[in-house]
Amino acid sequence: MELSEAVFNFEYDGEDFTIPLDNGRYTLRGCEWRPEGQPEFVVVYVHGLGSFLTTKHDVIDVILHNGGAFLGCDHLGHGRSPGPRSACTIDEICEETELVINKAHESFPDLPIFLFSHSMGSLASLRLIFDKSIFVSQNLRGAIIESPWISNSKQKPISFLESFFLMVASKYSPYTIIGLGDEPYSPDTQQDFVKKVVNSPLFSPFSTPRLLNSAFQSITKVRQSYSDWPSDLPVLFLQGGRDSDVNPQENLAWFKDVQESSAKDVVEYKFYPNASHNLLKTVFRPVVLQDMLDFINKHKQ
Repeated sequence: MELSEAVFNFEYDGEDFTIPLDNGRYTLRGCEWRPEGQPEFVVVYVHGLGSFLTTKHDVIDVILHNGGAFLGCDHLGHGRSPGPRSACTIDEICEETELVINKAHESFPDLPIFLFSHSMGSLASLRLIFDKSIFVSQNLRGAIIESPWISNSKQKPISFLESFFLMVASKYSPYTIIGLGDEPYSPDTQQDFVKKVVNSPLFSPFSTPRLLNSAFQSITKVRQSYSDWPSDLPVLFLQGGRDSDVNPQENLAWFKDVQESSAKDVVEYKFYPNASHNLLKTVFRPVVLQDMLDFINKHKQ
């Protein structure tokens, strides 16, 4: 298939599985896809804020076509999973992701596993990598981190008072709905995707104090940990220069700090100057997908 081809199908048409969270208090819902032939590698995906697993179905199609298996889980309060909408914490996503990686090993015991994430999912993936470096080094062959939420948008700066409000509200009113603005996607995002996702009952275009307070605390931890990247975990960072959901220049500077502090050839980054936050839903999709496939093929052996 051509990398420019994208069919936006949000069906969970793989094999369903469940993940117990918080000592079984919640049961999250995930899905696993396998290629027609014997898989050569596995991709574990971690989605972003208000989103759900199958918004990346167009990428799942590419991974399957190239011999990979794909699995992931809807976060607590997202997609098909239970819980107050958009009210999970980064720690809960880390717990979920660790369990999904273990699930991937159970399903594909001899295959290399790559962690792939977007936005808030990338923030959680970075937290997991820094907090549990031995686990990820033992269980992952590499990580692909798209548009990580490790900085605040220049268009939407967060003041000290707002941060203080979120900290207080996360304790006393954790599930209050906080809107994310009138336009959840940049104008260059493929419009057939936008129309489909905003009309999906699984889409939650808002946040909560519980989630935001957790995210801002995690951003600080991740940014301070740049020198602690696991020496044996290859990573590919992906960032667009017109990303209005984060600060692209701050992200790029952080990638360079990680690279300069890490083992040789472990850290790679790709910067697409004219691309926005959802790289794979723009005209840059073929280039980004090829960069991802090149990274996987380089490290899967």
